[in-house]
Amino acid sequence: MMAAARAWLTAVVSVTLLLSVVQTLTPKGSLRKITSFVGGLLLLAVLLRPLGSMDLSAVSLNLDAYRQTVEQRQAELEQEGQKELVGLIEAELESYISDKAADMGLTLRVQVTVEPDGSGVPVPVSVELTGPRSEVLSRWLETELGVTLFNRTHRSVELTAAGSYFYKQMEPLLRQLEAIVQTVQSMNAQTPKLINLLVRRLADYGKLTQIIKNYSETCPLIHVNILTQEDRGSRQLLITGEVEMAFCYQYEVESDPKLKFLPIMESQYYVLVSKTHPLAAYKYLTFDDLAGQKLILANTELHRNPRLITRPQLQAKKIVVQTVYTSFDSMLIAVQSGIGFTILPCSRSKKFSGLLKIPLKDVRPMPLGIAWYGARMSPELEAFIALAEKQNVEQPPAIV
Repeated sequence: MMAAARAWLTAVVSVTLLLSVVQTLTPKGSLRKITSFVGGLLLLAVLLRPLGSMDLSAVSLNLDAYRQTVEQRQAELEQEGQKELVGLIEAELESYISDKAADMGLTLRVQVTVEPDGSGVPVPVSVELTGPRSEVLSRWLETELGVTLFNRTHRSVELTAAGSYFYKQMEPLLRQLEAIVQTVQSMNAQTPKLINLLVRRLADYGKLTQIIKNYSETCPLIHVNILTQEDRGSRQLLITGEVEMAFCYQYEVESDPKLKFLPIMESQYYVLVSKTHPLAAYKYLTFDDLAGQKLILANTELHRNPRLITRPQLQAKKIVVQTVYTSFDSMLIAVQSGIGFTILPCSRSKKFSGLLKIPLKDVRPMPLGIAWYGARMSPELEAFIALAEKQNVEQPPAIV
C-alpha cells in the first residue's frame, strides 16, 4: 500500500517537473497553449490513476453501530427528561401545599409522589403530610367535636367511622364555600352567569324550588335558566351540553355511566282514566285489575321506560299496549275519550283536566332528582349540587 502511494507521488512530481521544463522551452503562441492543454490532461490522468485500480464495490458504510449509539443516547435523554419532569411536578406541588399550609399557620412536611399513568404521563398519586402542627390541629378538632376522628398508630393515621362521616358531610359544604368565594370575587366584574336546568312538567317542584331559592340567595350573580322539553330526553340534552343539569326521573339517565344522578324525591305511579272508564270506580289499582284493558302510551322519553312497558305483568294479564300517539298531549286526549288508560309517575298534587288519577300498587316509586354530566362540572354546577346534597341531609327523599 505504501509502495503504491510512493510510486503515485513520484509520478505526479515527475510529470509536474516535466511540464514546467516543456512550458519554459516552448515559445509563446499557439504552440504553448496546445502544450499547456496536453500537459494538463497528462497531469490529470496521473492524479486519477489510483481510482482506476480501486474496487469501488468493496467500499461500504456500516452505520449500524452509529445508529445504535444515537438511539441509546436518545433513550437516555428521554429518561433524564422524564426524571426532571417528575421532580419538577413533585417540587412545585410540595411548594404549593407548603405555602397554603403556611398561610393557615401550619408547619408541615410535604412529600408528593408522582408516577407515570397508563399513557406514560407523570401524575401525582399520593401526598403525605406530617408535622407537629397538623397533629395539634387534628387534636383540637376532636376536642371541639368531642369524638375521636383518627385512629393513630406508629406508622399511619386512619379515619374512624365518625371521621369518615364528618369528612363526607363537610365535602359538599367545602365545594359550596369555594363557589361562594368565586362568586364574591367575581362581583367586582358584575358579570352574571347562566346555568340551564331542564325540568319535567309532571314532576312536583316543591323541593326543587327551595333549592333554586337557596342557590339564588347564595350565588346572586348566577341565573338559573329553567327549560322544558318533552320531545327530547334529558340524557340527550345533557350529553350534548345544551343543559348543565336536568330535573328528571332516574330511568332517563341510569343507563349512561357518564351521567350522575342525585335523587331528592320519589314519584308514585298512577293510572289515569276518564271519569266514564270502568276503572274509574277504583280507589287504587293493581295489574290484576288492568287485565284485558287497553294501555295507551306516547312515543316519548317518559313512556320508553323499560321498567314499565316490559313488565311481565303486561303480557301475563293480556294488557293491550298501544303506542300510536306521537306526543304527550295527544295521548291524554285519547285517554280523556275513554278508549283506554295510561300510567304515569307524578306527584299526588298533580291534576289532569277531565281525568281521574288512581294509585298503582304494583310498581315501586320512581326516584326523581337532579342529573348532570360527570365530566363537565363547573363551579356553578358544583355549588348547586352541594346545596341539593345538603337539603337531602336535612330532608331525605320521600314520596311526593
